[in-house]
Amino acid sequence: MAQVFKKRKIPAVYMPLGFLLPAVLLLSWQLLTSGKHALIGTPMETIKVFSALIMDGTILKLTLVSLERVLKGFAIGTVLGMASGILMGSSKQYEKFTAASFHAMRQIPMVAWVPVLIMWFGTGGFAQVVFIAWAAFYPSALNSYDGIKNIPQKYLEISRVYGYTRFQTIRRIIIPAALPNIRTGIVLSLNIAWTLLVAAEIMTSEPSGGLGNILSEGRETFNMQLLITGMIVMGTGGFLINKVAELIWDVVFKNNAGREAA
Repeated sequence: MAQVFKKRKIPAVYMPLGFLLPAVLLLSWQLLTSGKHALIGTPMETIKVFSALIMDGTILKLTLVSLERVLKGFAIGTVLGMASGILMGSSKQYEKFTAASFHAMRQIPMVAWVPVLIMWFGTGGFAQVVFIAWAAFYPSALNSYDGIKNIPQKYLEISRVYGYTRFQTIRRIIIPAALPNIRTGIVLSLNIAWTLLVAAEIMTSEPSGGLGNILSEGRETFNMQLLITGMIVMGTGGFLINKVAELIWDVVFKNNAGREAA
């Protein structure tokens, strides 16, 4: 596991090509809406709305509220998911006891849980955190489970040779060997948590205090510039969160590889 993921390095000469498609789309948008009362509005109108929300601090304020909800729900769902997946993968008794219920419940669409969560927890921020945690739970649990089930048998034989206890086997053999799958599950959970943030924040028509406010207001006032601004902020936020997650995991895998080499 010295090198789990290989990053493809893009030659510097090709880097500008990444801006080609956005430039074409922006130009097409401008040409299609210029001089007309188009539904979507012009890029300049959207930039004005976006700039105004940045200057008055609205975007920063709403982003911090939403980010707090995402991180809380993601942390709760991921920790519980990893624990459940590791237990199912390493204990046949636990797997037999929980597998049927686990796989049955994960087939229920997330939107179907919205009315239930509203009835149980109301419409405040806590209900939104629970919704995000529930969504983040399954990718983490499934990938942790798959990672443990796919561990080569010879790895487990090492634990028997050294006389490891069950806890030592999980900590020293199972979790390090399943780390690539666990990493995939955590990244997927983070992506889903951020993606479902808006769904969580617009579960009701009440102001949520997060980025869902921008989209809700844009929808209610039929303001396309505001809707597009919300979409841009959501997309940018998701991109930055992914980049931060990748940097953190690079450090984790480097440290893990260093311990193995030693």
